[in-house]
Amino acid sequence: MASPFEGANSIPQVQAEQSSESTIPAQEPVTLSSPELPQAESNDNVASESVPFELNDKQKTALLRQIEYYLCDLSFPYDEFLQSKADASGAIPVSVLADSPRVQALVPNASSEDRAVAIKAVVPESDSIELTSDGQVKRLHPLPSEDPKASTSVYLAGLPKGATEEALRELLLKSNLSDTYTPIVSIRRQRDLQRDRSFTGHIFVEVETAEKAAALVKAANKGSITCTKAKILKDYYESQAQSIKEQRERRAKGGGSGSGKGPAGGCEGGQQSSNGKKRPAPEVESGLVLRFEAPGESADREALAKACEPFGEVAYIRFSRGDKEGSVRFKSREAAEAALAGLSAVDIGGAVPTWRNLTEAEEEAYYAEYHERAQQKRQRGGGRGGGRGYGGGGRGYRGKGRGNGGN
Repeated sequence: MASPFEGANSIPQVQAEQSSESTIPAQEPVTLSSPELPQAESNDNVASESVPFELNDKQKTALLRQIEYYLCDLSFPYDEFLQSKADASGAIPVSVLADSPRVQALVPNASSEDRAVAIKAVVPESDSIELTSDGQVKRLHPLPSEDPKASTSVYLAGLPKGATEEALRELLLKSNLSDTYTPIVSIRRQRDLQRDRSFTGHIFVEVETAEKAAALVKAANKGSITCTKAKILKDYYESQAQSIKEQRERRAKGGGSGSGKGPAGGCEGGQQSSNGKKRPAPEVESGLVLRFEAPGESADREALAKACEPFGEVAYIRFSRGDKEGSVRFKSREAAEAALAGLSAVDIGGAVPTWRNLTEAEEEAYYAEYHERAQQKRQRGGGRGGGRGYGGGGRGYRGKGRGNGGN
């Protein structure tokens, strides 16, 4: 059985096509004070003493994004642990979600019961999950493999990201071929669950019949609808599942997500050693590096290290004061995933940066430079590295000291 919540936030390239939503409307902070909740799934034999706390809007959005991700198409079908906790309807006890490492990082210094209250407070804002009558959390829509509407629906990409459902419907009706596929039964906008819940411009459009679904795809491919991709939803589900399968297989073989370039996109065929012989590229694990943007003016590597330390051991920070962006490499994927969730509302240097995983291409570039710098250092006999690296410049921060080259 897989580790609890394994794989969440770990498929950046495929996630871009699945996700979607705007920030939750501003609300008064939710004050939590340990109400009574079902304890069936709790590991605590004695109820812990609660500490009242508040969640601001950004924290509530981050928490909702994480819960939605756990149950989304890209995570839940591949998460053996969560599936083992679900009942016949697919509902999962809130206490199980509340005890996940990422939720604990997002709602720090709180009891399991208080985290459960926080989850219950944000789930009603979702358009993809819901609370059941007995207080569990479940998906609003069928799993891809069980979706009865997959053959009568179409996946469209490249539509206006900020468009409302009504605006998208009007756009589809304006096509000179709309009579071949209307009426539109429903439209489901997709959110970016990898980052901020914003709408992605990717939608699922349900029509009445499979023939009309094919007509909609044809209209889009002829340019009658302004979009970048159109597929029958059933075909999209299948290609998405295949992409995820291939990524998981690459990770299982080499720990990376590169495309034919060795682990995590390392240099193909290995590196040259100082004596001219090929040296196999070091194996690296995908998902260790987070990119951040727009830190405060007084942000420095020490402040970043202090902010990241609660989530796990930091291997390297690439940043100099005054840079607009940078990167942090953790020593474990679990630490990186916890930091991605937990840093979403943390002030660093006078501002709250935005954090995200590297894309597959960015990760390949990062480790290509990493290997190149390591090779240069070996050729200099361990001399001091220099220059600017990915995501910023100057010397990097390695562990509790300053880095000597590398990334």
